[in-house]
Amino acid sequence: MEIIGFCVCWNIFQKKNIFLLCQKIEKRYDKNYKKYEIGEDIYHIVNNAYELKEFGEGNRLDYIKYGFYVVEVAKKLGCELVYFPHEHTYLPIGFRLGSMRYKVMWTELLQQTPVLGSLLIEDGSGFKLLAENLRLHGRSSLKALKGYLRLKVFKYAVGQTPILAVSRSIPYELNRLGVNANVKVVEPGNASDKCLFRNLDREYDVGFFARIVPEKGIFDFINTIKILKEIMPYLRVFISGSIDNKNLEKVVNTLRALDLSVELRFNVTREEKFRLLASTKVLLYPTRADAFPTVVLEALNCGTPVVAYGIPAIRFNFDTPAVLKVEPLNIRGLVLATMQVLKGGLWEGLENEALNFASRFTWDRVAQAEWSMLTTLAKK
Repeated sequence: MEIIGFCVCWNIFQKKNIFLLCQKIEKRYDKNYKKYEIGEDIYHIVNNAYELKEFGEGNRLDYIKYGFYVVEVAKKLGCELVYFPHEHTYLPIGFRLGSMRYKVMWTELLQQTPVLGSLLIEDGSGFKLLAENLRLHGRSSLKALKGYLRLKVFKYAVGQTPILAVSRSIPYELNRLGVNANVKVVEPGNASDKCLFRNLDREYDVGFFARIVPEKGIFDFINTIKILKEIMPYLRVFISGSIDNKNLEKVVNTLRALDLSVELRFNVTREEKFRLLASTKVLLYPTRADAFPTVVLEALNCGTPVVAYGIPAIRFNFDTPAVLKVEPLNIRGLVLATMQVLKGGLWEGLENEALNFASRFTWDRVAQAEWSMLTTLAKK
């Protein structure tokens, strides 16, 4: 299991906040912050964080104990609220027990739907819906049963504690799965940096940018490009994003088996990412698991339209003609929508729509909305 080892505790009335950071995460952050182009101001906050004891690798009870310990530390530091930006299943039990003991409020920020990530198909509800979605992600029936039990644990852990979410798709999906939590959506819940490039030649016809994993639709993308290239042989295409050796081998072998010529640009810098997004006519992003995808906002900020599956994360957050939505798992639909953008120059006509829509989502607005909700919770 993976733990995101940080949280923030607030003393709202003394206008003070304290960043709590697990030793392991702090050392990793210190080592990699330049690699990921993280600003000096953020590094300064992390470098001056209160250092929690190291968690290590533990079982479910260890997670609960650690959540309790975090609340205990928050109490000693004079905080009224513990804030945890993650959707972990077992840590919140510790937060809840610690809150009962030390009278310190807690909340968390859901960045995706717990256990599942997001819905790919929406037929049914409860266990049936969870199991079918996990099956589509290659998970067994046993994994589905364990996942359903984890959802029940999550439901108990949060109870009626007000918790935040970055996307309207999250409470919708939780309700469909049988978890009626008290979720408050941060509006807007995500943003992107301004595109670093404007008015570049659109030298690529179609691009893909994401973590290169099946959940982000990389193989849906490849299968779509295979058909598109049969119709439009001179299509220029790139695949970019972060990738590990295992998925690199799978992608290269798949492209080779299909005899596809695609430009591969992995693990690029932030500047290179924006250059690619500003140099393609359309971003084809058939993600199967998302909450509020940043890369879609980044593409729109570069005036680039997007074709994606109409999963809740896309449908609820991108009410704009610049994002063309296709029925999930419909490769033919992806082909037709992409051709619609490319033929007749529709991508040019959608540029201003994309820019106008993206301009609504700024980090200042996200921070203000999040801070407002947290201060309201703390004052209760």
